[in-house]
Amino acid sequence: MARGELIEWIVMLAIIVAVWPIVFFGWAPPYYRFPLYAISLIALVIIFLRRLRRTREGLEESERMKRGAPQSEADKKL
Repeated sequence: MARGELIEWIVMLAIIVAVWPIVFFGWAPPYYRFPLYAISLIALVIIFLRRLRRTREGLEESERMKRGAPQSEADKKL
């Protein structure tokens, strides 16, 4: 696992732990809730975009490998 992926997992777990008091205990003062929501939203959007980029790069690499690989007899029949 790459360092960036590890940081993403740590951030997501930290967000879950930070939201825990709001969900299970009903403890939600505005000075805690609103910054938490804003920071969580920004962090999760960044994580989503990074993962989307990595997925796209993986698919492009797969397509390059597929185009460069010799075709088997079974693939030629399709």
